[in-house]
Amino acid sequence: AASAAGQTIAEIACAEGSDFSTLCAAVGAAGLAETLSGGEYTVFAPNDEAFAKLPEGTVEALLEDIPTLTDILLYHVVAGSVTSSDLEGMALVEMANGEDTRTIFCHSCSEESIFQKGKGNPRDEDNPEPTNYEDVWPKIIAADIEADNGYIHVVNNVILP
Repeated sequence: AASAAGQTIAEIACAEGSDFSTLCAAVGAAGLAETLSGGEYTVFAPNDEAFAKLPEGTVEALLEDIPTLTDILLYHVVAGSVTSSDLEGMALVEMANGEDTRTIFCHSCSEESIFQKGKGNPRDEDNPEPTNYEDVWPKIIAADIEADNGYIHVVNNVILP
């Protein structure tokens, strides 16, 4: 597990040169930076590339709609510390917005993978073409980054409620 001891989740996400500038801006706009600097949380943190995959104009529209932005951001946060090994025993994970996400382990993917899927992320039956889950589901691409107040798991897609 990577460690950024001495830094909070918010400080790690907003560090200069981090891959979370969009997330940092969104957390700031939603007024959640102070929340993610205290308490104990686990954040499934979409990197800048994850936000770039959203349809054009989505991020800008969310920055204008703070209640929806806040709901989506809280859909990436769990109260308490949850490591990747903890996820193995959890099919559903209750997020800070009160909704559940589904933990999916893929042993047949190109590499063993953990996905944290929201209700709004596509399912196979939504798509007549076979879906490459690794492209459309939020995959944990860096796990267990330890902060002073919890953990960060980097995901490559935004978790959609």
